[in-house]
Amino acid sequence: DFFAHFQGLPGPKRLVGYSVYGDTYYAGPEFRYTPGDWLLFGAETTGLPLQAHRDILSSGGVLVKIPIVDTYVRSINQSVCVGVGVFEALRQLDEGRHAVTPRDDESSPMVRLPTPMQVLQRQQQEGRRQEGQQQQQQQQQQQQQ
Repeated sequence: DFFAHFQGLPGPKRLVGYSVYGDTYYAGPEFRYTPGDWLLFGAETTGLPLQAHRDILSSGGVLVKIPIVDTYVRSINQSVCVGVGVFEALRQLDEGRHAVTPRDDESSPMVRLPTPMQVLQRQQQEGRRQEGQQQQQQQQQQQQQ
C-alpha cells in the first residue's frame, strides 16, 4: 500500500494531490511547494480515488487544482497536468537559482541560434550561390570549346 509506505519514509514530506476537488490553486500565492513534496496525479478518466483524497488530507497534505474554464475545455490531459504541476513545483523550488536571460541579450546562447526564417533564407542564398557557380563553370567550359 502506497500510503503506508509513504508514512514510513523518513524526513520532511508532504503529499500534494492534483484533483478537480482541490480547494487550493496549484500556483496561487497561498500555496508554496516545499522540498519533500510528493506530487500525486490520478487516472486520466477517474482522477484520484476517494481514499487517496482522504489519505492526502489526513497526512497533512493538500489537494490542489489546475483551474479550467469548463465552458471551453472539458478536461485536461493527464500528461499535461503532470507537466504543468512539475513545472510549477520546480519553478518555485528553484526560484532565484536559475537566471533566465531575454532572447535579445547578447550573452544568451539562444541569441546565437538562427530562427527558422533565417535558416530558410540562408538555404536560399546558398542555393543561389551554387547556381551562380554552376553557370560560371558552364560558361567557362563553353569558352574553352
